[in-house]
Amino acid sequence: MKRLGLLLTSDRYPHYVIHLARAAHAKGLSVHIHMTGTAVRLIRHPDFIDLHKMVKISVGSGATPDFPAMDHVSKTVTPFAVSSEQMRGFIEACDRCVVL
Repeated sequence: MKRLGLLLTSDRYPHYVIHLARAAHAKGLSVHIHMTGTAVRLIRHPDFIDLHKMVKISVGSGATPDFPAMDHVSKTVTPFAVSSEQMRGFIEACDRCVVL
């Protein structure tokens, strides 16, 4: 199965990310969204809560200081921290990556 990686560094384009992830999933692609910096705030976006059923969501291991309320994130979305070494593996495993 082909894999699309969405690397998010900003919370500025939530609807673009949501539509892209849904379209890729509808075409049969595996989708993994990785968030860091202010993008971690998107976990609280109402439409992201539905995405967890079709995509894998991770956060950068250094992202939590930017988002101190990590333990109060919706119980339906369970992000997991990824080290820089794991991030390299993530990028290599994707057929395509989009950075926003």
